[in-house]
Amino acid sequence: YYYRYVVSNRVFHYIDHTIWQMTWRWAKRRHPKKTLGWIKEKYFQREGNLNWVFKEKQDLISLFKAGVMPIRRYIKIKAEANPYDPKWYEYFAKRTIRNSLPAISAKF
Repeated sequence: YYYRYVVSNRVFHYIDHTIWQMTWRWAKRRHPKKTLGWIKEKYFQREGNLNWVFKEKQDLISLFKAGVMPIRRYIKIKAEANPYDPKWYEYFAKRTIRNSLPAISAKF
């Protein structure tokens, strides 16, 4: 959540790709005498629109994909706004509601 306000979509996808490379190398090293197709079938599945999701067939849990993290732009506070001034109470109340953290969806 720390990086969700910056333009980090490429970084998130790079992290996902690096993790994929690490898990693929691990799976190949774990089963050196098996074919690549067998390894893919055992450890990598399709989940929604995503291919090559690291999970076994019987598992319901998969690795978190950073690339699907929604990016929200940060809205700057108005320069004249003062949190100690009662006339700005409504402005800061709306900001608090709008900028509150959403719950992480189970789709990730």
